[in-house]
Amino acid sequence: LKASLGVFQRNKAADYRPKMIELYGNHDARLETFENNTPEAHGTFTLERDQAFLQHGWHTRAYGELYYCQGVAYAHHPTNGSGRAFGGETGPQRAANKTTVAMVSGHTHRAQRFDAAKIGPLETVSMVEVGCAMPWGNLEHYVGAAPAGWFWGLCPMTVADGLIVDLEFK
Repeated sequence: LKASLGVFQRNKAADYRPKMIELYGNHDARLETFENNTPEAHGTFTLERDQAFLQHGWHTRAYGELYYCQGVAYAHHPTNGSGRAFGGETGPQRAANKTTVAMVSGHTHRAQRFDAAKIGPLETVSMVEVGCAMPWGNLEHYVGAAPAGWFWGLCPMTVADGLIVDLEFK
């Protein structure tokens, strides 16, 4: 983590000062779970992780928290009525049907966009899955022989007034 944050910091232009937000995901939450279950480890790993992001100018958001920018919600994944990730093959599509705001997430590790028609000021709400941030072609062991369909590229987008108006998977 520290090495990748350092490389990012070194390779950006001196005048490039975006607001950098890290949305913790389910794998990050495992640190909190471990520390909560192991009192002698309390704060050991999460403090180091949080300080690494802070030292490189990142703001962090807790796992499950929604972050809004230009009216679009960002989260590791959208949650269903029981507070769990919309899962399965049609999870992002079902999330698009439920949400009332455009949303961007990455939990499925796939590049996907689902648009759901709505009645009201926003005629369509988009649910976008942007892929994963692991090394190109890396598949985790739990995928096994199943088709992953993972995406490791970039997903530049333009958001305005609660809409995703331009989106590209590169």
